[in-house]
Amino acid sequence: MSGFLRRLATTGAAYTAASIISKLIAVALLPLYTRYLTPADYGAAEVMFSAVVAVSIIIRLGVVEALLRFYYKAGEDPDKVVSTSFATLFWSGLVSVIVLFPFAAPISELLLGEPNPELVRIAIPGLFVLTLSEYLLTIFRLDERARAFFAWTMLSVLLTIPVTVVLVVPLDLGAEGLLLGSYGTGLAIVIGLIFYHRHRLALLPDRPLLGRMMNFGLPTMPAELSLYSLSFIDRILIARTLGLAEAGLYSIAVKMSQGIAVLVRGFQLAF
Repeated sequence: MSGFLRRLATTGAAYTAASIISKLIAVALLPLYTRYLTPADYGAAEVMFSAVVAVSIIIRLGVVEALLRFYYKAGEDPDKVVSTSFATLFWSGLVSVIVLFPFAAPISELLLGEPNPELVRIAIPGLFVLTLSEYLLTIFRLDERARAFFAWTMLSVLLTIPVTVVLVVPLDLGAEGLLLGSYGTGLAIVIGLIFYHRHRLALLPDRPLLGRMMNFGLPTMPAELSLYSLSFIDRILIARTLGLAEAGLYSIAVKMSQGIAVLVRGFQLAF
């Protein structure tokens, strides 16, 4: 029992530490972003970041949730579960990008309240990046490789920061720089993780297994989406009714509150 609790504490600390450090760095960079970005730029970027997460939940089809169940389920081949999950997410992400890309202009008007197709064209490939990165990091959780999870997560954070700063400050790319920095470096991490896990991945799913996984995972998707919408829809409503500048100021306030919550969470975990 003590061994189990020790494992739980060790892995939990590693997963939480990565989240805490990344959020604290995000809060620390706010003065830089507020100096070189207009409130409207920051608001547009935050709306797109949130929208990408929401759509990613849809195109994941509950596969990640099914992966966590079927990997340990008696009678299932764990290797096939991993490879089938990757194939499903790879193709669903790729098809989603291809389908959505031509509609960048109307999507920008729907989400931002004004036409900005260039920003949406950067965000759409982020669906592919975010979906695969979450899956590839989940493999470390399956194997209880907390150190590897922490190392790759921190590598992503430490790579994203300088690239984003260069894009926003010297190159003055505004909201586009924020998205390019995040998803560009995210793509590099995804490629690295695919190479790292290459012996466990495949591009063709096991159809019978996929059917069983979808029966379990797909019903979880609406619940997850509705839960995330509670923290996402407010930015779109503010952007559409009050403007992107107000959405940007609101997003900064949310970031600050998250920083305080992270510190409080750290004390809770210590106790």
